[in-house]
Amino acid sequence: MQDLGARLTRRHDQLGLNGADTARRVGMKYQTFKKLLAGRAKGLPRPELLLRLCEALALTPAQALGHAPVPGLDDAAAVPRRALLLARLGAALRRAGPQEFAAARRMLEALYAGDRPAG
Repeated sequence: MQDLGARLTRRHDQLGLNGADTARRVGMKYQTFKKLLAGRAKGLPRPELLLRLCEALALTPAQALGHAPVPGLDDAAAVPRRALLLARLGAALRRAGPQEFAAARRMLEALYAGDRPAG
């Protein structure tokens, strides 16, 4: 099983997230966040912090801890590109402010409307 820091680092990189932004979103100091990703943190994060990290990285706690596979991370060949793009979209929407979220929602609704069958 890969350690927590390495799994979080790989997922963070996979989603193309910014470290300082992610640390701020989960309520950590950036230096502490970097230590966690580097595997230099003392023990596991508190459960509530782990849950916030999982939410920011679109993971379940089981995935973060290596007890469940992460699409695109554990077996890249078996995961369609669409799944990775959807995960990135989900992570971006969780970071979005109200105006950005509303704009993204309008774009997605317009795309969805174009996919609906006529009649």
